[in-house]
Amino acid sequence: MKGTLNELQGKIFEELVKEIKYGRDVSIKSFSEKYFVSPSFLVKLSKKLGYSGFKELVFSLRMDGKMPKLMEAPDGTDYPHMIISNYSKELAGEFARKLLDARPYYIYAAARGYSGMVVEYMSQKLLAQGYRMVYMEGVHEISNHQNNIGILVSESGETEAVVEVARTFQNQGNCTIAFLSNGNSRLGRMVDLPIVISKWKDENEWGFSTFVPYSIIAFDLLFSNVQKEEQKAKTVS
Repeated sequence: MKGTLNELQGKIFEELVKEIKYGRDVSIKSFSEKYFVSPSFLVKLSKKLGYSGFKELVFSLRMDGKMPKLMEAPDGTDYPHMIISNYSKELAGEFARKLLDARPYYIYAAARGYSGMVVEYMSQKLLAQGYRMVYMEGVHEISNHQNNIGILVSESGETEAVVEVARTFQNQGNCTIAFLSNGNSRLGRMVDLPIVISKWKDENEWGFSTFVPYSIIAFDLLFSNVQKEEQKAKTVS
């Protein structure tokens, strides 16, 4: 059975796909030296993807022109890592706990530009589930109470208005969650729980962004855990 790729393995795999796409040398020696990983690391990565070794993985990518089974799993196995680059069971569990704790309080959300579509989707989903959701235009809409949650959406993590909202929330002692592409941005370093959205490998080449659809999918993936936990609680009671 294939294991789940961690963040480093996922990044190295993406680089391998790029190297093969551009016809570069991907011998285990040259590739490991270029990306500062050991040959044994690449062998373990290959086996996690269901291959006997690195050569078979490279052969599959070159000859078949297909992604490994990891990327094609119809049952969603390992799928979160394609959408959320820092995904882990701990992250999903923490997201679920924070939203469950917010039930008696309010969830405030802020975004600008196209990222607003993500917040609009979240709002509809959360309101339908009985959450108190407020889509903010500015910091003046934040109530001066603790225990609320702020959800911030910014692809760059540097949108000044969104960073200001996050800062105000934290100064009030509230929890902050961010959906963003750059975990090392000001917003990513500031919030309690950054959800780092993966970027499709050819975005720059084709001139488009998957941030909005990937953020919506990421929210659904994480929110499904919240719903499962609530269902468990109802069953127990």
